Amino acid sequence: MSKQNQKQATPATPAIDQLPTKPANLDKSVIHTPEAVSRWKNEMFAYQSTLDQIETEKLKKEQAAQNYANRHLSQQEYFEQSVKREKEQKAKDAARQADIAKAEKEKEALLASNPPFVDIVETTDYSFLKQFEHWINKRYVYESTEYFIAGCYTARLKAPV
Repeated sequence: MSKQNQKQATPATPAIDQLPTKPANLDKSVIHTPEAVSRWKNEMFAYQSTLDQIETEKLKKEQAAQNYANRHLSQQEYFEQSVKREKEQKAKDAARQADIAKAEKEKEALLASNPPFVDIVETTDYSFLKQFEHWINKRYVYESTEYFIAGCYTARLKAPV
């Protein structure tokens, strides 16, 4: 078999991105020759075969990716993933600690300042009473309470005149 015949024997599969164009339907208002109908059927068959081949390749790639992801890891790969996971966890913990420290500094800055109104919102009665006592000791005046139920304690205080 020559090289030219080998190329014709194995049709090249088009890339998944490039879908083939669908052959135009036969005009039903015209009588077509049996050869034209046969040629159209062959074109439609080739079109559908190409679509099926593209879908099969896509499924094979997905299955190969899934098989690769579900394979048994070597000790080195497992160690590398463990180290990576540990670094990510440390980064998350550091970010969480930074957020907590920032919130604490903001809270301390608020306690040190004298805003015209203070809204106290706490989830526990103890922390609510501590905040309330702090602002009352700074001579703030109680104005209103919106919620005072388990898990949500709120109060609004206004600055001394």
